[in-house]
Amino acid sequence: MIRNLFTGIWVCAMTLLGVQIAIMMAPELAAGNLKSKNSSAAGFADTELLASSQIENGAIKGYLLARFTYVLTEKGLRFPVALGSLMTDGFNEFAADADFAAGRGESLIDLDAVSMRLRDIVNRRAGENIIHTIYLTQLDYFRPKEIRARSAARQAVIRGNTSSGSAGNNN
Repeated sequence: MIRNLFTGIWVCAMTLLGVQIAIMMAPELAAGNLKSKNSSAAGFADTELLASSQIENGAIKGYLLARFTYVLTEKGLRFPVALGSLMTDGFNEFAADADFAAGRGESLIDLDAVSMRLRDIVNRRAGENIIHTIYLTQLDYFRPKEIRARSAARQAVIRGNTSSGSAGNNN
């Protein structure tokens, strides 16, 4: 009985020790792998879903939605301003850019050019090179009539469910 108790305690102690060692070594290994691939990259982060309206002559022509993952430089890790705010401002400036707005999402978009342009905008706004690379995770463009059609279809489904649900309650 006592032998089983000591065996259980020993197994728990070895498991906790193994987990502790893995936790202590994991950040060093992750940073080491990232630095070996690119000496100027230090860490990465994801943005929330960013949205911007395409406005022309006082009318909304479309909506641009995007999500990014960005790789920070060493300076970016120590940057005092929230990078999410800089990314949002940079995305809005990019979306309002005349060259991009002229296409209004109706033609093919060079995704590498989008990432490089956004990186340049954010680094310029920061005043130093804080972002090494930006990866585009999601990019969607919707016209107002597409959104209205989806909304109308959704409302029809809701009305259909409500009327069938209320009919079921009357029985």
